[in-house]
Amino acid sequence: MLKRILFIILGIIVASAVVYVVEFLGHQVYPPPEGITMENADKFLDYIQNKMPTGAMLFVVLAHFSGTIAGSFVTAKLNKDKPYTGMIVGTILMIFGIILAFLLPHPLWMMILDIALYLPAAWIGVKFANQKNRI
Repeated sequence: MLKRILFIILGIIVASAVVYVVEFLGHQVYPPPEGITMENADKFLDYIQNKMPTGAMLFVVLAHFSGTIAGSFVTAKLNKDKPYTGMIVGTILMIFGIILAFLLPHPLWMMILDIALYLPAAWIGVKFANQKNRI
């Protein structure tokens, strides 16, 4: 039981690392304007709600989607006898995503798309983890 919990935590860590990398790449493609930082909350919220390019928003969705696939994959692969643990990772990440949507509101279409993709992404990660190697 403890091992499964540790693998779930590891999956969340892997997901977070992938999200960080993809969001970093998104910032390279769509750098935020000068002066837009988390320290300046009013400007930051105005930017993400009204001025953030659609491509930048899609990078955030892609980051969450790919991070969830990676985290669920790792957890399901390590818990071979209990692959549903990958879905637990996806569910936990979806809960984090819902909380984030309330803390940093983005346009409605983006929040709906982002939250709707967590469980399908987890399912994809679990399916990849359970595939037999075919060469």
